[in-house]
This record gives sequence, structure tokens and C-alpha cells, in this order.
Amino acid sequence: MAKRFLPDHEFHIGENDEAHIGQFPNLRSMALHVVGKAPAQMPDGSIDPEGMGMYALGQLIGDAHFKLMRPWPTSSTEWFGLLQSGPDNSQIDIIADAMLPLSLRASTVRVVFLYRVGAFLDIALHWPERLPAIIAALDALTNERLTERARAILETGTDPGAGDLWPLDPEKWAPVCNATEVQEVRHV
Repeated sequence: MAKRFLPDHEFHIGENDEAHIGQFPNLRSMALHVVGKAPAQMPDGSIDPEGMGMYALGQLIGDAHFKLMRPWPTSSTEWFGLLQSGPDNSQIDIIADAMLPLSLRASTVRVVFLYRVGAFLDIALHWPERLPAIIAALDALTNERLTERARAILETGTDPGAGDLWPLDPEKWAPVCNATEVQEVRHV
């Protein structure tokens, strides 16, 4: 049986001492390719026809975004007098817009990308002591690893490196809080 054609999925972040969205593969074609990969059983017993590939790809693009921003602390782009974080052409909105779906079903990738960025912010704000380990994992993340993960997602709908930056299970990185502690934090 012939192998199915895979869309471009190679990452080139930081090549030629530059960083920009052009060093990502075609995110739209990747999103369309993973629709329906790895169908998942939902808690009610139904099957999610979009599949877990959409979620895996969104998380991968989130990790690639962090990698893109890491070595370049500020941009030359100003927005209302403020320097933007990260290299030019790397802002979240530019990457999210690169995933604007050609198909409504493919929009899940964009949403999961934004959730991944939100998860990082949640960790940074609530468990900053975890940041050194995440930064070290991010610094160790290579284009080859991102490309390997992308290929696996395109082929199977699953990501072998989903926990490369931090464990997916919050109990492994977030301290356990009881209901009283959560209420106290909300009232601060």
C-alpha cells in the first residue's frame, strides 16, 4: 500500500539567526490533514468525529510558538508605545490567524493552540517555581523534535511529545489545593 502524501510539516525555527512565522510549516494544510485522525470516545459514549489529532496539533503549534519566542526577548514592533514580546512576526494573533480554518472542523486546532498558551500563562502565574524546568525543556526542544512530533500527528493523530514541556497531568506539576485554599485565593 502506498504511503499517503503528508503536507509540509518541517519546522525551521531560528535558522539563519532569524525567527518568524515563515519558519513554521503550512498550518492550515496540516489542520485539514488531521481532521478525523484518532477518533476519541467521549464521556457520554459518543465518538468525537474530529479526532484527537486536532488537539495534538494545536498543542504542538503552541510548543512551537514558545520555541519561536524564547531566544528573542523583544520585537521592534511597537503597539501603542509598547514593545511586543518575541521576534517580529511571532505574535499570538499572527500565528492564530495563520490557522484560520478553510474548514470549520479544522478550527479546533486554533482553539487548542490558544488553550496551550493559556495553560503556560496559568503555570507562570500560579506555579512560577515550575518555570525553570519548562524553560530548560523548551531550550532542549529542537526543530527535529517538532518535525518528528508533527509527522506522528499527521500519520496517527497522536503526539509522542505532548508532555515534552510539562506533564499533561496537572497533578504532576501543580500542588494539590483543597477547596478552602481555592476559596481563599479567589478572595485575595
